[in-house]
Amino acid sequence: MAELGKEVLSAFRRHERSIGLQRLRLGCWIAMALTPPGLVIDVLYYKPKQDVSVDIIVLLFIRLICTAAILPILYLSWQRFGIRHYRLLGVLLAAAPALCMALIIGVTDGTASPYYAGLNLVLLGVGMVMQWTLVQSLSAAVMVIVMYLGAVILSPSSFQAGIFLNNIWFMLLTSIIVVIGSQVSSKLRFSDFVSRHNLDRSRHDLEATNERLGETNQRLAETNQRMRELDELKGRFFANISHELRTPLTLLLGPIEHLSQHPAIVRDERLREYVGTMQDNALRLLKLINDLLDLVRLDAGQFRLHKVRFEVATFTAGLLNAVRRFAEDRGLRVSCNNAPELSEMCGDPDKLEKVLLNLLFNSIKFTPAGGEVRLNGYRDGPWVVFEVRDTGMGISPENLAQLFQRFWQADSSSHRKYQGAGLGLALVKELVEAHGGEVMARSEVGKGTTMTVRLPLEGEGEAAKGTGRAAAPAGEKGNEATGHGTAGGDAGPAGVAVGAASRPVEGDGGRNGSGAGEEEVEGEGVEAGVEAGGSGTPAGFETRRHLAALYKRAELHASITPLRASLRPWDPGRGGNRPEILVVDDEPDMLRFLRSQLEDDYQVREAVDGDQATVMASQYLPDAVVCDMMLPEKDGLQVCRELRANHTTRSLPFLMLTARADDETKLAALGAGASDFLPKPFSTAELKLRLKNLVDAHRLQEELARQNRKLASTLEELRETEMQLVQAEKMASLGRLSAGIIHEINNPLNFARTGLHVLKRHSQHIPAELREEYDEVLQDIGDGIVRVSTIVGDLRQFSHPQGDAVAEVDVGTAVEAALRFLSADWKDGRVDVANEIPEGFVVYANRNKLVQVLLNLCQNAIDAMRDHPPAEGKARLQLRAWQEDGRRRLGVRDNGPGIPANHLAHIFEPFYTTKDVGKGMGLGLSICYRIMEEVGGRITVDTEEGQYCEFVLDFPDRFDDKEAEG
Repeated sequence: MAELGKEVLSAFRRHERSIGLQRLRLGCWIAMALTPPGLVIDVLYYKPKQDVSVDIIVLLFIRLICTAAILPILYLSWQRFGIRHYRLLGVLLAAAPALCMALIIGVTDGTASPYYAGLNLVLLGVGMVMQWTLVQSLSAAVMVIVMYLGAVILSPSSFQAGIFLNNIWFMLLTSIIVVIGSQVSSKLRFSDFVSRHNLDRSRHDLEATNERLGETNQRLAETNQRMRELDELKGRFFANISHELRTPLTLLLGPIEHLSQHPAIVRDERLREYVGTMQDNALRLLKLINDLLDLVRLDAGQFRLHKVRFEVATFTAGLLNAVRRFAEDRGLRVSCNNAPELSEMCGDPDKLEKVLLNLLFNSIKFTPAGGEVRLNGYRDGPWVVFEVRDTGMGISPENLAQLFQRFWQADSSSHRKYQGAGLGLALVKELVEAHGGEVMARSEVGKGTTMTVRLPLEGEGEAAKGTGRAAAPAGEKGNEATGHGTAGGDAGPAGVAVGAASRPVEGDGGRNGSGAGEEEVEGEGVEAGVEAGGSGTPAGFETRRHLAALYKRAELHASITPLRASLRPWDPGRGGNRPEILVVDDEPDMLRFLRSQLEDDYQVREAVDGDQATVMASQYLPDAVVCDMMLPEKDGLQVCRELRANHTTRSLPFLMLTARADDETKLAALGAGASDFLPKPFSTAELKLRLKNLVDAHRLQEELARQNRKLASTLEELRETEMQLVQAEKMASLGRLSAGIIHEINNPLNFARTGLHVLKRHSQHIPAELREEYDEVLQDIGDGIVRVSTIVGDLRQFSHPQGDAVAEVDVGTAVEAALRFLSADWKDGRVDVANEIPEGFVVYANRNKLVQVLLNLCQNAIDAMRDHPPAEGKARLQLRAWQEDGRRRLGVRDNGPGIPANHLAHIFEPFYTTKDVGKGMGLGLSICYRIMEEVGGRITVDTEEGQYCEFVLDFPDRFDDKEAEG
């Protein structure tokens, strides 16, 4: 601000004081007018509540006092003191209504009072009217918040913290908004004042500006002269670029054509394919250059039309012959229908041929197999109308208006299905308008497109020269219609004879189909004819004819080779031990080239779009994927992402090919997961080397993975062996321990049996009235000794098994033995045990191992029900046996918590346990699984979480086999 000078600052302060006093007085009148009527809100709010603590008279008194307090402020605004301190009066003006709201809050509901909103209104309203400065707004905000806090503190109403925090939060937000708004408003007012001040000064500078305007006009004239010179340079550039682009291509195509006819090339299929690919793509490039140069000539005003009269029927028949092979190869029908009254017309047949060929090839390109393309010609008054109709995919309405723009593509994404430069239809429009005609399109998506070309029947002179860009006729409809969204110019079958589209021409200036080409060669400054001996010599004439024929071939060259001609059937017999790769490209020539370069070292599979690539990569799992970035359906980046997201294809090497070599594209490819990136054009040696490195690394990774899997399997076997050794050692330790325990228990048992026998012999000495009770006691002692003897016998048999022989085992006795071992766990009454084993039910097994299985299953069931008792009823363990489908089955079922689904796949794995540390090693069920496999059986589980769990032991029924043998 100091840089603006004292004059500007002083003027701004005077302006602010004048406007500020006016706003102050206006604010006083508004405040006095709005404060008393607020009593209506008081009555409407508090009267229905019948709140005896609120006196409406008191509220009226408060409003009147605060209104009266504004009168002195209004009075002072006319006095010297007020004029000097108008900003202070502005803050005091806000204090009056704010005090009114604070007093009402204090005498009514305190924190619960809705009048806190009035304080926000004061800040916003007075701040907006007064347009405070930063200091004023900050002072007013602090003052209002302090008033609210004082009202809440002094209010007799109960303090409600939640409402208070809500209110104070919104007041703080309002204050911040007012302060920031005031600061912004102050800066804007100052900027506006400075702008107006500068505008005034600018008016004084207007005369000086007018003087400088003359100088500017002089410079503009010089600029125009410079533009004319640039136009001349543009023309010379056009001539130079014509020579520099077309002549080298012509010199390339000549030797290539001779090579294609060489006996060695004709006999070698691979060499013939190489030369054909070179020739096709050189012609394709020549056609693109010709189209581009035609557009440049139109812009430069150097485009010439050579109009002659010619027969329409012969002309259209030649066009149809030129496209028929290409259409039939794509499975399309082509036809031509000319009205009888249309016999001749005047125009440049060479340029009109280019127009209609572009439209025909576009229709063929975008029409699926089985469709139809028709060329119709008829007369409409002074106009000749050509219509190209197809039954293709059609064009959406939003794309119609852009169709004839240069370089425009209906699908410009990296996964578009059809390629092209976007020049063809733009050139069509320019050529038709150069003839004084118009081109339009009608289309319906899914049904087809009709391209209409309207041309004047009679030209303005048989050999008239067309200017660079003919003015469009009245009622121009170019924007109404569009053609197919990709470059129409990228079309035409390779190798069509030049005479296919030739047309006879009558008398005046008559010329054949190659004549236009000869003129074009001469007109474009190609020096080949001159170098060959001058345009008038036979050699020069032959050279010009050769160039004309070459340009014609380029015009008729097809940019789309049918994929069926490029895809080679898979030959599994050629593979051997070579690595397998997948090559993905939608360009048939590139696909053939990559295949020819790589098939000596690799088994090559081929895909032509992104969908096919992902399917084939997942199906065949090649050693590497070589993929172009620009593909139909899915681009190379999407293919790479999907392969990386798939577990089975995640590690496949992925080599990305693209014509874009910028850093952004490289980062996108690497970000999508590509293993390597190769920009076009690339060296085949580099391609092979990069691919070899990727394949070798992939194979090494696969070998490493196989070794890791083998090592993991070996470790698992070691763990299983270790588990078996631990189990065997445990059983051996149990045997040694039980041998000592059994010996120590048997001796006291023998003493007890002897003593019991002696006591029974002396029972006759017991008085008769006590003998019955005496005998019962001796019977209980005897039963206990028998039970202990049975347990000791079971322990001896369990800890000293007689080998691993499989024999008939009575399931009932095995179950009873297992339950006796666990009697301390279930006989406390918390678990009901239901032994439902049929008497005499036997299976083929090892008795001790069967008891061990039953011990594990019953112990697990009891532990589970103790830790998680059933929601309804008592814990119940059920053991049952049955015969079904030639198998014998034994079930151990409980009504405990069941097994969660996510654990079912792992319960039979060694060392897998869900118990707390120290409560199990996770070996029990895996031992059961192994024991059942040893006897030719299996163990399964049926469970429902929270309801039940049942383990079923399934044994082969060898008893039926014995009976059958008997």
